[in-house]
This record gives sequence, structure tokens and C-alpha cells, in this order.
Amino acid sequence: MSAAADNGWRLRLRALEVRYPAEQRWLRRPRRWARAVDGVSLEIPAGETLALVGESGCGKTTLGRAVLGLVAASAGEIWFRPPEAVRRQAPGLDALLAGRGRDGALDLAALPAAAWKPVRRALGMVFQDPSSSLNPRMRVWRVVAEPLLIHRAGSAAALRARADALLERVGIAPVLGERFPNEFSGGQRQRIGIARALALDPALVVCDEPVSALDVSVKAQILELLLDLQRERGLSYLFISHDLAVVRQIAQRTAVMYAGRLAEVGPTDALFAAPRHPYTRALLAAVPAVDGARAGRLLLRGEPPSPSAPPSGCRFHPRCPEAFARCAAEEPGWYRAGEGAAACFLAEPLS
Repeated sequence: MSAAADNGWRLRLRALEVRYPAEQRWLRRPRRWARAVDGVSLEIPAGETLALVGESGCGKTTLGRAVLGLVAASAGEIWFRPPEAVRRQAPGLDALLAGRGRDGALDLAALPAAAWKPVRRALGMVFQDPSSSLNPRMRVWRVVAEPLLIHRAGSAAALRARADALLERVGIAPVLGERFPNEFSGGQRQRIGIARALALDPALVVCDEPVSALDVSVKAQILELLLDLQRERGLSYLFISHDLAVVRQIAQRTAVMYAGRLAEVGPTDALFAAPRHPYTRALLAAVPAVDGARAGRLLLRGEPPSPSAPPSGCRFHPRCPEAFARCAAEEPGWYRAGEGAAACFLAEPLS
């Protein structure tokens, strides 16, 4: 499948919420809720990468897990539009779209657990730590073939052949498939994890900090591999990261998340060149330059708020050096920010 064979959006989130009980008495309704993801709307075009960035605990990973159905959405919509090539390879997906779909898309947030199996063929995930995400008791070829086995996608010989081909594509010699994961380096294990994510030819892959545990040189190799695979297969990536230097290399668009909500969204180059939200500016100012300097560093006070007790108004205002009275009293809507948009009163009003 090539990127040219498909267009439009691949994933569309609308007012997505994920809540957890923060204070609960035995056999009673929770008294308070922690809003890990609170009203997030995003769109990922077919064949492109959207990076989701922010501090630890801001809700990035929870959002990615909600897209994959690993945690339940509390409210909102998760629309996924599989391409024609994927629909042909996933038995039951066309019937599911005919019964529950709209304009060739499914709302994954409204999908019952029993209906998820054909959808999972179209989704993949690359985890942060390959050491813990690969079964240490399985030989590597079997790790890669496991999704095929679960979905009964061929004979034993076909599964082995497919696993060998995937290993070779990500830079692992097929003859090494008889080894166990702990016999490989961290970069090689992540290549194995990528091969497993691609086993069922997905259309969308969620990458959760896929290079954060790797050395600089290995990190560059894995990023180049992800880009090559995207060009070959027309993949869409939701790329979750806190490393802004990595994001700039791989993502066409970037969304900045703070305390469960989006602060700014826009084309990556434009957002890096002229960030409009003070939080985005603070994140970018904290990235060391090549000479070790930090130009125009913006120091933040305090810590991010608790998701169970967010502040009134703008959630960033207690730490914002540019906050004024309105920020504490009123939650900002979306305002124009160059080629993107920012949830900040300091940006330009939208028409």
C-alpha cells in the first residue's frame, strides 16, 4: 500500500475524555474523578505523522492507549478510517463498517469489546521499552509471528516465512530468529518490536516513546527505519514523545499537551519556529542547543496540577510567566497561532 493510494484523514478524535476514579468509597460512586485526557480533538492525515508531546503525566500515553482500545474512553469519539487495502485483508472489517460505520469510518470509542478483533488488524503499537514488551521465553521469529497466529493468518510455514521477511526488512537477519530477545541489543529489540507491529499490515501505528531508551546513534537509525516504512506502506503514526529534537525529525504536525488538554497544535516546522503558547515556548527553550546553550530560556514555577484537582481557567496559568487575571477566571478557547492554533488568550482570535 502506498501513500498515494489513499488520502484524507486516518484518525479523528473529537472531545475525547478518559477519566479514572480518584476518590472512591467501597461499593459507592467515586467522589472525584481524575481526568487523564480531557476534551482532546485531533486529526491524523493518511500517511503522515502527528507527534504528541508534553511532560510526563500529561496524558499522552493514556490517549494512545485509548486509541488502541487498551483503556476505555469515558466520553467523546475516536473515528478510524481504514484504507481499502487493509479492509481487504481483515476478515469481518467490511461487515463491521457496514453495520456500525459512517463514511467508511468507525467510532472506536463506541465499539463493544467483542467487535474489536477485526479492527486490531488495522492498528499497531511500538512500545517504549522493548525489553519488557517482548516475551523473553519466545524465540524472536515467534514474537513477530504472534499477531499472525492470534488472527489465524496462514499456515505454520506461512507464518514463519512472513516473520523472516519482516525481520529482514527491519535489519535483523532471519537466521537470528531462533534466538531469544535477551540475546539482542536494545536497538535490535526495538527493530523486532517494529517488525511485530507491522505483522498484520496496519494502517495506523501508535509509537509510545519508541526511541527514548536508545543511544543517540541507534535512535537515528530507528527513526530512519520508521520513516522508510511510512513511505513504503503509507503508514500513519501517532508518535508520543517528550523529546522535541526527535519530534522535529519525524512529525509533519505536532500537538502539545498539558494536564490532559491540548495547548497548541500546528505544522511542526511552524510551531518550532514561532510557538504561540507560553507552555510550548517553555518546552522548546528547555531543549539544549548544539553548543549547550539555551536561547531565551523560560523558567516555569511549580509542578503540573493533579488531574483530579485542576485549577480554574487555563490549566497552565499557575505556572505561566505571562498569565493575567482572565487566565485564572476563564478557560481559553482556540485562537489562531500562525499556521496552527493555541488555547491561549495571547494568540490571535479565530475568525
